[in-house]
Amino acid sequence: MISKYKITLIKNKIASEAKKMVGQNIDCADVAITALAKAARHYKVSLKIPIHQSGKRQLKYYYSSKYNLNAYIKKLRNHLGAVGFVDRDRITVKVKIENLEPGDLVIYDLRGQGGGRSYSGHTRIIVSKNTSEKEFKVVEGHTKAKVEINTYSYSRILYYDNWFNRLISFGKEYKAYKDGGREFNWKRIAY
Repeated sequence: MISKYKITLIKNKIASEAKKMVGQNIDCADVAITALAKAARHYKVSLKIPIHQSGKRQLKYYYSSKYNLNAYIKKLRNHLGAVGFVDRDRITVKVKIENLEPGDLVIYDLRGQGGGRSYSGHTRIIVSKNTSEKEFKVVEGHTKAKVEINTYSYSRILYYDNWFNRLISFGKEYKAYKDGGREFNWKRIAY
């Protein structure tokens, strides 16, 4: 088990790594996957990420110690999307919005909203928190646009609302998965 101090260091490194991807064409979940893998490798923490094999109900675990960093990131990107962070064997756990910290996530489950298989969810990575203004700065990637930094209030971060979503949902806003933020389940994925 890793210490709370080391978790804080890794989470801050996740935020830092996510910021480095601003301006690149990377999907939102891929930004989170890449930042997580690089931060864990930086602090010499091994990861064990469960992935459901397509067409099978069994889990396969991808251990970071078995791959070089780029190969590991590629494996995870090929098998894990935004909703995978909430579907896959407790990779993440719920956190109240006011308790989110840099390196934590806000995930939106958009399955069945008409966006197709490649648009089943959205992930935002918290990169800073301003408690006096009750705001978060987040990094978010997009399937057809560049990674960007945006600012959301504590109340607005719960909603995913963009031009595409409004188009396919007639103006409906979608709430964050289970009305809260997510943090990586360090007890489950780190060893």
